[in-house]
Amino acid sequence: MSVSTPVWDCHTHIYGPYDRYPLPKEAVYVPEAAPFDALRAVHGSIGITHGVIVQAANYGPNHCALLAALDAGKGAYRGIAVISPETSDEKLAMMADRGVKGIRIGLMSHLG
Repeated sequence: MSVSTPVWDCHTHIYGPYDRYPLPKEAVYVPEAAPFDALRAVHGSIGITHGVIVQAANYGPNHCALLAALDAGKGAYRGIAVISPETSDEKLAMMADRGVKGIRIGLMSHLG
């Protein structure tokens, strides 16, 4: 594989840092923090150059951590959002402009 060939991680989640991106009180689970900077360091150490960050169910419709990660990734990452019928077209357009390219449909009741 040539150095210029992108290497993708096609599904990952980020959590935290919780002082900046806290989980809601009603979160269905509370994992250890796994912030974007840590993910990017792991990716760099094993040669992954791009990734898809999937909105974790425990964050619900709060995409602050995801959007901050996409901004910090400077185009090397894409996002998958969790939306609801109340999600406006304007919010969808804003998220698309920042790298969200798909939605997550949750059919597992234990994840809310």
